[in-house]
Amino acid sequence: MTKRYDILIKELELMKKYPKEIFYRGNTNLLNKRKISIVGTRKPNTYTKQITYKIASDVIYNNKLKYTRINLNGEF
Repeated sequence: MTKRYDILIKELELMKKYPKEIFYRGNTNLLNKRKISIVGTRKPNTYTKQITYKIASDVIYNNKLKYTRINLNGEF
């Protein structure tokens, strides 16, 4: 279930313009831990999807990280 997140995220305050709305799925307690961000395009090609998935999987596995997904426009 997608929910709206109404608490300020200090790392996002560094952005030029803080998002008007933030939606999430998952455990928001993970926001208190170390973060890694992968930013991409809305229309990736097949190669980009494969490489991004591999990089993200390797980072999560090698660093024993959990993950959550935050999307600034409410689409998942």
